[in-house]
Amino acid sequence: MRSSERFRVVAVMHVAGRVVEEQAALSARKRVQFPEQFEGLPGQRDDVRLAHLHAPGRDAPFRPLKVNLRVRTKVSSCRRFAAHGFRATASTILNEVGYRPDVIERQLAHKERNKARASYNQAEYLGERRAMMQQWADLVDVATEESKTRIKKAAA
Repeated sequence: MRSSERFRVVAVMHVAGRVVEEQAALSARKRVQFPEQFEGLPGQRDDVRLAHLHAPGRDAPFRPLKVNLRVRTKVSSCRRFAAHGFRATASTILNEVGYRPDVIERQLAHKERNKARASYNQAEYLGERRAMMQQWADLVDVATEESKTRIKKAAA
């Protein structure tokens, strides 16, 4: 369950914060900060790509469908990729690492199912969420470097 009724605070890792700041400078006069841009799948005709994307225009916000297609374009072995898988993987690993479920669920924008608890607990856990997201970024960096090393060794 996503929490869409209230203003949402998102804790991000250091590198993501820099990306957001740089993008804000680039899109200062635009309607959205991260407009969708997509070249399509390799070899795909323009009319097919545009019909598939329902291309709403240059100032449309980036949507999960676009993330799915972007990864499929950049990583040819990921034809069955879904952006939501990032969230599930992160939740699983962060739970295993030992972060409190309340902190993870708040970062994922999930609503509290217990109505009484939801009405009394308005905590954002920002300090813990920032540390958690930085650790997540570090874990992804390590995994990426290990994958690159394995690929280079296999190619040699």
